[in-house]
Amino acid sequence: SPPRVRQISTIDEPLNRGAVSNSDLLAESSRLAYPVAGLSGMTGGVLLVTTERLREAREAGDVQQLLFLLAGIVKRNHLGVDDTLLGEARQVAETGRSGLHGDARGAIGDFMRDTAKCIRMLASEAGRRTHAGGETAGG
Repeated sequence: SPPRVRQISTIDEPLNRGAVSNSDLLAESSRLAYPVAGLSGMTGGVLLVTTERLREAREAGDVQQLLFLLAGIVKRNHLGVDDTLLGEARQVAETGRSGLHGDARGAIGDFMRDTAKCIRMLASEAGRRTHAGGETAGG
């Protein structure tokens, strides 16, 4: 059964109410610094934490948290993931071999799957509200 979804924010209610801030992320520095083979610096840890937060918000039906998290992910090359995948595709095309470590491929795959699930959940919820004559994400 689909997760219970909390009401989408209204004009009077800020979009990121209760959302995790960058300072909250920095407070988790030990988790963020978790290395993932094949990803440089803190990228692996941040990717794992972001994926976990997406999954938690989706499973809790927390639309506001999903909107907050997804706004930062889908508008830009989050953590250089797109660049990494383009470079990987180029290497496979040129050499026939992957140069990306399996751990990195797994972390990126999990991140992309959870991002897509979250977007589908939001789209489905917006569609239900539209058909039911309720409030939509646009207010």
